[in-house]
Amino acid sequence: MNFAFRTNANYAVGSGHLRRCLTLASALKETAPDASIFFFTSGSGDYQKLISDGGFSVVDLGSSLSIEEDLEETIATVSKNNIDILIVDNYSINVNYLRNLKPRVKLLVVFDDHMHIKQYPCHVLVNLNLYGHLLDYSCDKNTRLLLGTEFVQLRPEFDPYQEFKRENPDKVKHILVTFGGSDVKGVTIFVVKALSKLKQDFLAYIVTGTNFKRGEDLAKLVGLDSRFIVLPEVGDMAKKIEKTDLAIASPSSIFYELALLKTPCILIGYADNQKLILDYAGKNGLAVSVGEIGSISEGEFSSTIKRLIENKEERDNLSRRLEDLVDGLGRYRLAEALLESYNNQNNPANSQSDEEKGDHLSDPEDAAQEAQ
Repeated sequence: MNFAFRTNANYAVGSGHLRRCLTLASALKETAPDASIFFFTSGSGDYQKLISDGGFSVVDLGSSLSIEEDLEETIATVSKNNIDILIVDNYSINVNYLRNLKPRVKLLVVFDDHMHIKQYPCHVLVNLNLYGHLLDYSCDKNTRLLLGTEFVQLRPEFDPYQEFKRENPDKVKHILVTFGGSDVKGVTIFVVKALSKLKQDFLAYIVTGTNFKRGEDLAKLVGLDSRFIVLPEVGDMAKKIEKTDLAIASPSSIFYELALLKTPCILIGYADNQKLILDYAGKNGLAVSVGEIGSISEGEFSSTIKRLIENKEERDNLSRRLEDLVDGLGRYRLAEALLESYNNQNNPANSQSDEEKGDHLSDPEDAAQEAQ
């Protein structure tokens, strides 16, 4: 059996898609040890070592591909490598893209976060976000929907924390600040400026990621302030979160890692695909959501941080609300569900041609006509 992931990671799109695919790949490797696992990427050269270090094969489709070129290259690479299960985690797709791929593999799986196209012609659709069950997806009749945080992909380093119990201190001492691998809008700079205004004694770990482009600006801002420690990358994020009293982060995959350890957090959004987490978490008391970058001043944000630093009751409430949101087993749950779907899909008793299901092949050149 051959699996392939079609995903990208670079400065523009960040590394979140790739990292959750790598987590799922690790579970598939354990669940189906005889399977071969490939990653098909475009413009992801900075992250190819991360994939190969995980023990997976990397196929570079080329850079700056149009959606038509992407589709053609993906189809050719699927055929060349005899791919059985293709997992697509990429916002640069459309209906035509999926419609052409579906008949060419035995199981087409699509990761989605915010229903960004009008229809999802695939065998399995995955939205592992806390609002996934609220979205009204348009899919093929037999599409299997795997929705909600029971499928959240947490890395193996978080396994020891599945039964973690948090005890919040009277006042916050350790703060974690992280906004992904690139932080293209410089939210980290905004947060550090707001923290610098505070008189409280704390230790803030600023995790920037290896593709953060404003390192010099951050270094000048931090200066000799011993309350800040800047880390380009950490290999022990779970341990950092364990010791964190308050996190300031993006409403992305890091939120679910924080949730497992019941970490009180403040969320700031900076991308369209983060709005639903930002809104849902704030309205349901899972985090303090202050809106998107630019919607709050440094002074207002400083006041919010100060309030959380000093208000143990509010932090306790946030921790309680996070209980049972994520259990750390999602990668295995999803791996098993995909293998079950593969077996069901390819059971001769259940087989049905794409023509009978109403699917059809479209010319890749027609992609622009169905971009949405």
